[in-house]
Amino acid sequence: MRKTIGQALREARLEAKLSARDLERVTGMATAAISQIETGVRKDPGFSTVLRLARAIGVSMEDLAQRVEGKSAGKSGAGSARSAARAIGLIEKARAGSEKSTNLLTGALDALGGRARPHRKR
Repeated sequence: MRKTIGQALREARLEAKLSARDLERVTGMATAAISQIETGVRKDPGFSTVLRLARAIGVSMEDLAQRVEGKSAGKSGAGSARSAARAIGLIEKARAGSEKSTNLLTGALDALGGRARPHRKR
């Protein structure tokens, strides 16, 4: 059975165990826009939009085309999807670590009475 590009993207996203919110974090696209593409409200997303979503999910355009045609995606798509899910987890972990480091440095500066200020690039 032939699917829409949105249905194929949603199927790939769910197989990769990614939420629309995960895609928002990686692509910068709003979850509402992602949902509109997946449900067919937005019927003809541009090529660059589809490519950005496919990359974030971890599927190739070839795998996505096969999904649209109703053919099963190859194993490489599933492996890439797992890689994308792992990458998102690592990004979130790094972001949390960065925030913690910033808080620790701010605390250290406060303890020094604000005498030392980090150099900021302009």
